[in-house]
Amino acid sequence: MSKSVSQCEQAIKLCGTEDGTSCVGAYVVCNTIFNKTAELAGDKNYYDIRKKCQGSLCYDFSNVENLLNQESVKDALGVGNIDFVSCSSTVHEAMIMDWMRNLEVGIPPLLENGIKLLVYAGEYDFICNWLVRVKYESSGRAKDCHNYLTPPKPPDHNHRHPHTTPPHTAEAPRRANDTTNAQKLDLPNHCSHEL
Repeated sequence: MSKSVSQCEQAIKLCGTEDGTSCVGAYVVCNTIFNKTAELAGDKNYYDIRKKCQGSLCYDFSNVENLLNQESVKDALGVGNIDFVSCSSTVHEAMIMDWMRNLEVGIPPLLENGIKLLVYAGEYDFICNWLVRVKYESSGRAKDCHNYLTPPKPPDHNHRHPHTTPPHTAEAPRRANDTTNAQKLDLPNHCSHEL
């Protein structure tokens, strides 16, 4: 596994300098780590490691698919004849070249302009876990920005949390976008970053 991590790190660096197909190569190399880990974990739910994965996406999204594929809903959304799917392999494949790019460089301008970020990375999430978020904040690269970022480890959360506990989860985006609260928080005018 450590050999795979080293190869992944090198492939990511190459993606950062060369772009293009090297980013696809980085995705393939690094994804082997995820696949090996998932294989060792067994049938764990990617979004909540306390549960078993049931079905191809670990959850049943048929109600959402049925709703969004109703003609009246499609007409209201103005999407024409496009069928909604919960997870599109076409979209996934089109984004593969972006997975290993350093998208962190886009965060500072957002924070510097007072845009608050709601990062859904939970305590029990295998794919989007809170440890990377804590590492970023503790690295000193997001100085004076704590009021713009969500708590480092939302307790009992994962990035499918809106699906499993919708009423409770709806509060987080509402609070993050509440300008009344933001004015009371004494937010800094800027954030400094070291990338």
